[in-house]
Amino acid sequence: MEKKHNDNWIDYIADKVYENYNGRQVIIWGAFETANNISDKLKERYDIDTAFYVDGNTVKVDNDQIFSPNCLYGKADKYYVVIPLTFYQTVKERISEYGYREEIDYYYFCDCIVRQEPNYYEDAHGNKIIGKYEGLKFGFFGFNSTIEIGENVSFKDTCLYFYSNSTVQIRGNVDLKENLIHIYNDSNIQISDNAELKNNKIHILNNSSMLVGNNTQLKENTVHISNHTVMFIGDNTKFRECHVTIHSGVRIVLADCIYFEKAKMYAGDNARLEIKCGCMMKDLHISVYECGEIVLGEKIEVTGDVWEVRENAKLHIGSGSRFLYSTGGTGTFHIAADAMMDIGKNFTILKNYRIVVASGTKILIGNDCVMSFNITMYSSDLHSIFDVITEENINSNDKIKKERKIVIGNHVWLGVSVTVLYNTQIGDGSIIGAMSLVKSKVPNNCIAAGNPAKVIRHNIAWSVNDGSDDILDCGEEYINLTEEIQKE
Repeated sequence: MEKKHNDNWIDYIADKVYENYNGRQVIIWGAFETANNISDKLKERYDIDTAFYVDGNTVKVDNDQIFSPNCLYGKADKYYVVIPLTFYQTVKERISEYGYREEIDYYYFCDCIVRQEPNYYEDAHGNKIIGKYEGLKFGFFGFNSTIEIGENVSFKDTCLYFYSNSTVQIRGNVDLKENLIHIYNDSNIQISDNAELKNNKIHILNNSSMLVGNNTQLKENTVHISNHTVMFIGDNTKFRECHVTIHSGVRIVLADCIYFEKAKMYAGDNARLEIKCGCMMKDLHISVYECGEIVLGEKIEVTGDVWEVRENAKLHIGSGSRFLYSTGGTGTFHIAADAMMDIGKNFTILKNYRIVVASGTKILIGNDCVMSFNITMYSSDLHSIFDVITEENINSNDKIKKERKIVIGNHVWLGVSVTVLYNTQIGDGSIIGAMSLVKSKVPNNCIAAGNPAKVIRHNIAWSVNDGSDDILDCGEEYINLTEEIQKE
């Protein structure tokens, strides 16, 4: 069979096995995902089966597919061994004691050090470490990767695995503790000055980039980044006990001065999550599904909320918006597939809100709106109703959904426990009284209240400043006559 050259390290290993195994049974040392990938590649590329695995971890040994390495002793004529592990001198000594010769009887990918000095490391695959790496456990799986480490960097029980064509820069004043970091093919990872990483597990897969800005702190986080992903984290960012899971095609952009504490983020394939400068997020759980989109403006505050954006849905929130709660409260967004929610600038909402945007519908909210406690919005019935005679859906077919939306203008105030249903339009500068239910058109600069809400006063303007004696506190652009009065 003709050998095909490939720069992928797993293909490279398969080539080495084909060159040297001479019909022997192939054994892989180490029972883990990469070993399975190598086994698959051997079968696909050269129709070579993997006989079994060996592993020094007795917990993994089942004496069926996984055996103790001691079973290899004296059997170099029968077995050819592949070792895709980080380089351990003890493993090399052990395989030699079993009577195996390098490459002739086994291939250890990471056993290829060319130069190793206090501030420089290089292997035969073109992988390099530049800087003080003493105390760092590392492994290069691939070719031509470079790690640049700045001054004042410390490591503790940290393992780094780099696949081919990865470039990693770890600059000054960075502290890494008990982290496990995997960086796969074509990845570019940069951890800037003054970052702190503690108890993190970071997995970055093929063609991904991750940039962590200055003064960043990552503590007890789990970050997973998949294929074709870009993640930028700006200066002065803080992550505490965060869980970030990103799948293929995802782009996450976190600009300067972002603060997370106990936040969880999940993003599906081809999703977009963009968080701009100055945002503060505490106890927030974000889920963005396939092709979904969340875009947050600058200086947004979110506390204790759960946001779910389903497939092809969008959630846009303007700068200066605040989602606030006291102890025990929370709020939820559920943006169903193909739905849209757009919130303008300087939006404020208090605890225990529940906003559901049904599939194919929209909720549009203008600038400078204030919403009190226990706000509820539904852009559809969230169930289907049929005409028994015609057997037709009369409330939630695609045509009806496209027409259903909630539109709230600029500078609107919703009182405590207001419920807003689909086909509602509220004009600029209006107020909805406490415990009202709205499912109609409310004109601008008026007060509406009741169940259903009805206009009870026209020609008003409102300000968040309690006790104000200056109407200009309402905002000059919002001091207007109610539209219906002007037409009379």
